[in-house]
Amino acid sequence: MSLLRSIAFTALVLSAAVYAPQTFAAAEPEHLQSTEKDRTHLELTVFNNNFAFIRDVRILDLKAGTGALEFTGIPGTVIPDTILLRGLGDKKGFTVLEQSFHYDPPVEKTLLDKYVGKKIRLEMWNRFNDRVSSVEATLLSNSSGPVYKIGDEIYIGHPGIRVLPRMPEGLVIRPKISWLYSAEEKGAYELEAGYLAENIKWKALYQLVLKGKREKLKGRLAGWVSLSNKSGTAFKDAELRFAAGTPHRSAQAYGTAPGRALGGAYKVMRSESADLSESPVFEYHIYDLGRKIDIQNNEQKQFSLIKPREIKVSKEFEIRGYGGYYTRPLRGEKKQEPVNVYVKFKNSRPNHLGIPLAAGKMGIYTEDGGKGLEFVGEDNIGQTPKGNEVRLNAGLAFDITAKRRQKEYRRISSVLYDTAWEIRLKNNKSEGVSVNIVEPLPGSWSITSSSHPYTKVDAFTVKFKVKVPAGKEVIVTYGARVEL
Repeated sequence: MSLLRSIAFTALVLSAAVYAPQTFAAAEPEHLQSTEKDRTHLELTVFNNNFAFIRDVRILDLKAGTGALEFTGIPGTVIPDTILLRGLGDKKGFTVLEQSFHYDPPVEKTLLDKYVGKKIRLEMWNRFNDRVSSVEATLLSNSSGPVYKIGDEIYIGHPGIRVLPRMPEGLVIRPKISWLYSAEEKGAYELEAGYLAENIKWKALYQLVLKGKREKLKGRLAGWVSLSNKSGTAFKDAELRFAAGTPHRSAQAYGTAPGRALGGAYKVMRSESADLSESPVFEYHIYDLGRKIDIQNNEQKQFSLIKPREIKVSKEFEIRGYGGYYTRPLRGEKKQEPVNVYVKFKNSRPNHLGIPLAAGKMGIYTEDGGKGLEFVGEDNIGQTPKGNEVRLNAGLAFDITAKRRQKEYRRISSVLYDTAWEIRLKNNKSEGVSVNIVEPLPGSWSITSSSHPYTKVDAFTVKFKVKVPAGKEVIVTYGARVEL
């Protein structure tokens, strides 16, 4: 070997020795997969708007530097824009560099999207030959329905059954969240992932059992929370809270999470009777179950919200008019007016309540002389703070009737009208009743005459409170001038 070649070879070997360790030191970042087994705390705050905020805390050993992390065991209905990961405890220096949500539910569209530009098989039953015939096709597009190339022809759709040769590569059939992170030091980190997920909801259900008559009418009120989980995953050892209120959500910020169409069994369970503790949070009210539970996918559970308690209730009858009556003639027979039955009670401490009542459905029952319960109606209630009144529409009265007749109609000008009215109230019950006649009046108005006293409810409403004895008929008349 010449001296020049010997020097060159020596330089090459030295160069390799110097740079090789640096090349191998640039290893791939740590890739850590975390499952439900790493979870130390799980909490669901469920809103009655079909979503929940989920807090998932896990303790993981991380190396210093940059790494990749995956969380599995999460719902397929996660709203990606809401994902937040942060470090808890004394460990500092944990930073999220990027994050992503992966989920490809194995449904028709997802599978076909993976086969765009590839060959699949189309099968059809040939009833003339009594056999299955198949053809090879290239899937050109699946954006707004499948488009195929079969031979030299383009098919916009095809009646055949689509058969894929194998499961597409890269399909993520279990939802997961991935992060790229940076940790200043190695060790055990307590990490909290928070996110919103859809298809988890709750609603309040109430039962009001009436007993007694008139002034002695009482009720027994109980309440339940009904929880429904159709998020695509089960939650084990979860702390459960229910939020009553309506948080604002941007309609454009959140898309529809995949996996809405979920099958499976439907199971209903009831917990033991115990009140949920309640506390205000921001401008909402939170009901805390106070214990950990398991919630299966496609399961519905019910929990006691309010223990049964005796309350004072009252019943009233009401007919309600229509503002358009005053500006047009009503010809023909007397108009039969429905008589609504309302049950109301005060949400106050003296009435053994005085607690925030979440919006929900309230069923109304009555005890049938010791023979058992009878259903008499149901109505929805809104969010009811303590101190407010709850008023329920139980249905229409059978033994109380009302007929309306327009006695006079004069159009004085294009904007001024005079009318006179007669309302006949008939009570076929064996006891006297009080009936409220509520009349909405448009524009600028005045009552020109009246057979019974009335009260002005607001700027556009008057109310007559009329007592009707048992088996009697009472006629209410009044005149009104309306200027539009």
